[in-house]
Amino acid sequence: MPPSDRHIQDRLGNVLHRLTTIERRASAAGESPKLAARVIDEVRKLTAELERSLEDVREVLAECGRLEDAATAASRRAQLLFELAPVPCLVLEMTGAIVAANEPAVRLLNVSRRHLLGRSFQMYLGREREMFLKRIQGLQGESEEWMATLRPRERSSLEASLTAALDPEGRVLIIVQPAREALDGKWHAPPADEATERRTVISGH
Repeated sequence: MPPSDRHIQDRLGNVLHRLTTIERRASAAGESPKLAARVIDEVRKLTAELERSLEDVREVLAECGRLEDAATAASRRAQLLFELAPVPCLVLEMTGAIVAANEPAVRLLNVSRRHLLGRSFQMYLGREREMFLKRIQGLQGESEEWMATLRPRERSSLEASLTAALDPEGRVLIIVQPAREALDGKWHAPPADEATERRTVISGH
């Protein structure tokens, strides 16, 4: 366990205080050999203390690097799971703007990813459009689920279940599950071979 920031600050503060004391002693030492020898000894102790403090700083920096690497790896895994999900998934800002959408969501809404990102998710909703923002802005720790009418581009409307939850960055993850009776002719999850192909492309294997 690396030392805390407070511990390092206390040690460095103590070093600075001792340095000031040594400077005073050095000024008063004059030609006194004994006092000069004590000052030199204090300098040696101070140097060792500084080296230990610097080692603490290096430990903290190394731990920060490890934590950053772990966070990056976790983010990549989450992104991979998002892309490979067999159901439509979107990430929204609290304003309702779409910032990410996986391939099933792109297919469901019948809009290219390039044109989908940045648009408001409300434009693809029916009667729930006005209440949607209040719902997502009222999210707390637990996910919420409700039925909604989706209006894909140039396709008939369909009923779907929306599950909404906050992600670690405070954005909204939306999982869309079209109602079973609305699936025929509207949208289907990609077949197993297509999902495998997308997994291969994303993972690079």
